[in-house]
Amino acid sequence: MKNARLSPAVALCALLFALASCASPPATSGGAPPALHATLDAACGVLLCDGQQQATCFLVSADGWVLTAAHATMGSAPLTWDSPSLGLLPLERVAADPAHDIALLRLPAPAAGKPYPCLPIAAADPAAGTAVFGFGNPMLRRRLLVAGMLAEAGTSFEYLPDLGAFAECRHIAGGTIPGMSGGPWVTAQGDVVGIQSGGISAHGAMQDICWAAPRADMARMATGRRSPDTADLGAVTDSLYETNPEERQRFPAGAAGALVRRLHEGSALAAAGITPGSLIEKAGGIALGDRDSLLRVVRAAKPGSNLILIVRGPDGQARECTVKLGRLYPFARPAHRAPARAEK
Repeated sequence: MKNARLSPAVALCALLFALASCASPPATSGGAPPALHATLDAACGVLLCDGQQQATCFLVSADGWVLTAAHATMGSAPLTWDSPSLGLLPLERVAADPAHDIALLRLPAPAAGKPYPCLPIAAADPAAGTAVFGFGNPMLRRRLLVAGMLAEAGTSFEYLPDLGAFAECRHIAGGTIPGMSGGPWVTAQGDVVGIQSGGISAHGAMQDICWAAPRADMARMATGRRSPDTADLGAVTDSLYETNPEERQRFPAGAAGALVRRLHEGSALAAAGITPGSLIEKAGGIALGDRDSLLRVVRAAKPGSNLILIVRGPDGQARECTVKLGRLYPFARPAHRAPARAEK
């Protein structure tokens, strides 16, 4: 039998079919469930501070408990909830956890038989790579749903100037906009896995990597309903390996640890005579590989306790220092935490 020959029209159709079968799926596949926006919209509100839009907040219980970002609640100016479904309602500050950028607020008790719409907190941390969705009220915009993906398996730390402290967080690959702070990040099922805290920017432009308060700490705040007592060094530090070659050359080859950049007023490090440009190599007998390892040692200790550090000064000489740890204060504005000394 001779090979059959296709007409030009049939051949073109076959080619287009083959190309279509290899193409990416439609943009809508794998997106948020259709009802997710409505669910989040009902349980989220705009956080007003002294009448001005400040952030996003959301309900986690039918009787009025609300979570948001701690950095949006600093000071004592009155806070107000605003949403299409509930209108304007006063919010009471109850507790704050600046070490994770979480604040707990409360609405007035709901009317009898009319519980507030609320969002459940996830029972466990989803794996890295899990699709998540953020909801919030960016400046000049309202009630936006954005998509993202959990970008790391564990947690790390980011410095928040509004808190004057490092906050432990989980990074998310996804865009965010100022004003969405305090909004929930949820799974496709609507379970909350984080609270929007901040984002990475370069030259004023957001870089599609943001971070959120961890689920476990959010759950503890929602159930414990009190401000944790958290130890702090009162300093801004960087991992030595992140610094420029000139700075690393001041220290012996193979040195590692947390490089002190700035000291806040009343800093525990300043009280111990440690200056900017010093390298903290050990804390509590533990060798430090980076900044995060130092912060984990400090946060595991109690405020007011003594922590022994091995510090290599700007002159390259190592010494042992005993530091009396300070504390992070809930709802306190960081004015008292302004840098006391300029970086050398």
